[in-house]
Amino acid sequence: MHLRKMLLLFSVGLLLVGCGGRKEETGVVESRWAAGYTYTEEGLLYCNPEPLGAEKAEYLDYQTWEYMPLCANANCLHSQGSPECVALHLGKSDMIGRLGNKWYYQRFSNADGLPTFYCCDLDGQNEKEIGCFEPWNVGTGLFFDHSCVMAAITLFIDEETGELDRQISAIYRYHFDTGQAELLRPETEEEMYEVYGKYGNQLIYRIVSREDGHGILESLNLETGEITRPLGGRNVNSRISMDGNLAACAILENGDRRVVELGLDTGEWRETAPELG
Repeated sequence: MHLRKMLLLFSVGLLLVGCGGRKEETGVVESRWAAGYTYTEEGLLYCNPEPLGAEKAEYLDYQTWEYMPLCANANCLHSQGSPECVALHLGKSDMIGRLGNKWYYQRFSNADGLPTFYCCDLDGQNEKEIGCFEPWNVGTGLFFDHSCVMAAITLFIDEETGELDRQISAIYRYHFDTGQAELLRPETEEEMYEVYGKYGNQLIYRIVSREDGHGILESLNLETGEITRPLGGRNVNSRISMDGNLAACAILENGDRRVVELGLDTGEWRETAPELG
């Protein structure tokens, strides 16, 4: 009798797991898009520019060291004359990142011509529109916690002349589950934002003055909203390179250019590689 009850409970448990249990999302939890490449801990997504006119999204798997077009259509030639090729379709996207078992990306909508976020399966199938997001990313895109953080600009065109009237820069966090954008750093016409990466809950970015090119390094705590300037008001006049808990950049003071290394875990910095100045 006890054995029969145990088998019955075990069977019911399997039934509940199979029918009503939520399948946990597996795979990549964070990814980073920069300069046309998507970096994850499992592989690299890039746009193959060859042959000319047939730029397609290809994926390099770090475990097998095999690369393949991101297209599951059988017998697809992945060429310019393949209208149903998903790899060619995704190759026209910008700022594509992976979260779990989905690709998330921004491209112009076919319907209204506005920048729009989409997602699809890892093989490029089952594309789904998430929502319109008019600001256009101009640098690095960070994908984590079912969202994307980016520095983006909004262009305003003069209706009479058709020329650029002004542009606004801001740092946004777009939430894929709600389709809503969160403003992390205020909109500005006088400055530009450049996002470089994330360490723990710290978002690392630079503010650059449009007038004199003076740049300031800032760190935003994504949980508390606290903003710090690890290098004070020093002029960071280069892009920022990040690797783990370290960030490197060049600062310019009184005409003297120095390369410094910043510990993101400690907040301490020091001059390094003087010959690179």
